[in-house]
Amino acid sequence: MSKRVSIRRTLKSPEQYTDDRLDAVGMADARAKWAATRVRFGLKPTTPTLIRPGSENAKLAKSVATYGLSLQPHSLAGVGTVCPWAGQCKDPCLNTAGRGLFAAVQIGRQARTHFAAQWPDHFRAMLRDEIRRAARRHGADPFHLRLNVLSDIHYHEEPWCQIPQLPDTARPYGYSKDPRVNTFRRAAAVGHVLTYSVNERDRTPDSIADLLGEGHRAAVVLAHGEPFPQDFRFPIVDGDAHDLRANDAPGSVAVLRAKGRAKSLRPDPAGGSFVKSAAWFAA
Repeated sequence: MSKRVSIRRTLKSPEQYTDDRLDAVGMADARAKWAATRVRFGLKPTTPTLIRPGSENAKLAKSVATYGLSLQPHSLAGVGTVCPWAGQCKDPCLNTAGRGLFAAVQIGRQARTHFAAQWPDHFRAMLRDEIRRAARRHGADPFHLRLNVLSDIHYHEEPWCQIPQLPDTARPYGYSKDPRVNTFRRAAAVGHVLTYSVNERDRTPDSIADLLGEGHRAAVVLAHGEPFPQDFRFPIVDGDAHDLRANDAPGSVAVLRAKGRAKSLRPDPAGGSFVKSAAWFAA
């Protein structure tokens, strides 16, 4: 293994990742570093793309022309956390759902996370190149980008990943547990649709009233076995029907049914849990 690296350091100053800085990275060098990172983790010395077609993810497959980037969540990769606001969601994380059950998939996510931590400029240069390639592939048709399938990195704060630096047809979106409303304002201002993930801090719907009142969106995980809420003071949608929250009405809440390990979680009657009961919506 190489010297110890930390993704925390690479995320301290997101404004440093400018187009000029990434222009200085040679793509041949970036791919060579990615291949070397894969070899360190016992993978083949090939350079598969960092962003993968949505067809490889059960949720993203419900939305057309979607690409996702899956890192290893929170601190599992051993290079610091990529989910700084994670709480109870750590244990039931969807990291081990679907294809995540395969060891090779976990190793691949770990390798990508180490690549991002050790070679942040090269990692982003490759991401930018792949996004541009996707834009050429789709022509005038829009395509969707979820760069935080299993992480919570604020790519919208990085200049290279903001509209208009991104291709006109790119539609970046994601979810975040960052409790600051300002985060969602900044994301919207640079062309990102960011949905707030309701969690154990949100004991009642009052905690998201200001966010929704400004037209931002939220997502709530409904505990397994709980009836789908029918009456709520804010518009609600079935969050499992698709993953493109930008298609939801502004100020709405997407209800996601608990999946995988989250099915075993029981809601706190006082609202202080990651999964919510139907009664939470009536509070």
